Amino acid sequence: MDSNRDDIVGAADPHPASALATIGKLVFCSSVLPWRSGPRNAPWAGVRHGDMVKAALDDLIAVLPRTGLVWGGDWNQSLAAPDYSGSKDGLRHIQAAVEKLGLQMPTAALAHRLPGLMSIDHIAVARGTAVKGSGRVVAAVAGVRLSDHDLYWVETA
Repeated sequence: MDSNRDDIVGAADPHPASALATIGKLVFCSSVLPWRSGPRNAPWAGVRHGDMVKAALDDLIAVLPRTGLVWGGDWNQSLAAPDYSGSKDGLRHIQAAVEKLGLQMPTAALAHRLPGLMSIDHIAVARGTAVKGSGRVVAAVAGVRLSDHDLYWVETA
């Protein structure tokens, strides 16, 4: 995709922990979803982890488009076991949202930065999009980590 900053058009954020923008015909949403040991206050609604995930996803599903969507971010949920930041209910709600939005998860089987765990950071693209590859890049400069998260990428045809 050839673009520059002038091509990016911001949009109203669909949830306090998400940002939305369009580039050409694509809508990009980046979301942070609740984590199991996280706060039980705004912007999260609910007490149990699964309830907080469902409430955030309900807000997102209500406004995210069903076509041309690229949705990712720190979802705080592994899509494969073991998982220490999410929950079974959270996983079920994320899977239902991905299905309802017509997306596929090319990052589902990528590793987390901690050995033996799977990523909690994800990128979803429209189901049927030809995915050429996906991967993980350790975010570090001169051996010093820039974040407790790595960078994940997806290349489409």
